[in-house]
Amino acid sequence: MFTRYVIVVICLALPLGAAAQSLNVSAQGTASGNDVPAFILAEGPVSFGNTRVSFSSGTVIRDFLDYGVSPDLSVVGFLSAAGGNIALVMDSEGDTLAAFPVEKFSPDDPSVAIYPAGTGAALVRSNIAGFSFYNSFGQIITRVSSSSQSKGGEAISEVAMDPLAQTIVIYNPQIKRDGRLGSQAQILNASNRLEHIYSNPGRIIKDVVVSDNGQFIILLTASSGSDDEVVIMDRFGNELNVIRTAEDIKDARLSESAEYITLLSTQRVLAFDVLKGERLGSTSLRSPLIAAQYFPEDEIILAMTGNSSPSTGAASNIEFHAIHLGKRQIARKGLGSPIRFNKAIRHDLVRTGKSRYRLEGANRQIEIRASF
Repeated sequence: MFTRYVIVVICLALPLGAAAQSLNVSAQGTASGNDVPAFILAEGPVSFGNTRVSFSSGTVIRDFLDYGVSPDLSVVGFLSAAGGNIALVMDSEGDTLAAFPVEKFSPDDPSVAIYPAGTGAALVRSNIAGFSFYNSFGQIITRVSSSSQSKGGEAISEVAMDPLAQTIVIYNPQIKRDGRLGSQAQILNASNRLEHIYSNPGRIIKDVVVSDNGQFIILLTASSGSDDEVVIMDRFGNELNVIRTAEDIKDARLSESAEYITLLSTQRVLAFDVLKGERLGSTSLRSPLIAAQYFPEDEIILAMTGNSSPSTGAASNIEFHAIHLGKRQIARKGLGSPIRFNKAIRHDLVRTGKSRYRLEGANRQIEIRASF
């Protein structure tokens, strides 16, 4: 154990304190390897399978082409081609909020997707670059195309938005022009038209994150032979800062106040001041990262590591790590049982009280308490 602590100290560049520290972890939900796991959403568990989705109320949905879950885990949307191109929007208990016809799409098109919001509104992708936005009554608000018109081709356009769909970003992760890979990002503005906020002929967009309050946009960009760049903007696309790092950044999370940002690579977590761009602390871990967040109220970086399978969503050898930057101490605790994730459901580490946290968006709700 002493050797393991020495490794962490080197990575953190911090001396380890001698005071006692601990991490308590408890889980709710089924730990079985069920092929149709139940994920804990806002109003209860929902089971997602390849051919059926079951709600706690007993409602079962079949014959869907795609489903999506709102970022706040309160709404589930479905697209179906049975009897026409139909969207079904439901709350997380299985009650129908709206059912309405949508823009024509091909049932064989792998790009067809639905992105519901916590308000009951929904954005529907009918092809690689065509989108339609519907309000909570199923009335169409706007139709837009994010096509770059590049003769070299482009990847399927992706979507990032806040839980209430106040800020919607539609972005082309990769656009090929003149033998180079670039990208672009656009926002759906107040006039319900797409407005460019980012365009770069030599950098791809790996991911886009919109803050929960809809006020900030984070673009994770990369280019072969150069550092990754994390571009931080306000909701109108005004650039606030760019953080550059040699790490291969996989994910980013803003603190609740949006003053701090947490960056994740495969096995490293970095915490930065958003406006100053100053690094507050970092840590390297032996196992692959699944989630991490810096909580400035507690001066703690909380990280979750484990071995996960993108194809099944299963994660095993789960371990939680709490690094107190102020006291220069670390605590860790294993979960002891596997959990499952779903690519349509956002998972987050959230603060529930002083040094108390919760993992949300998995098939088990994990409570974590740190003591330093």
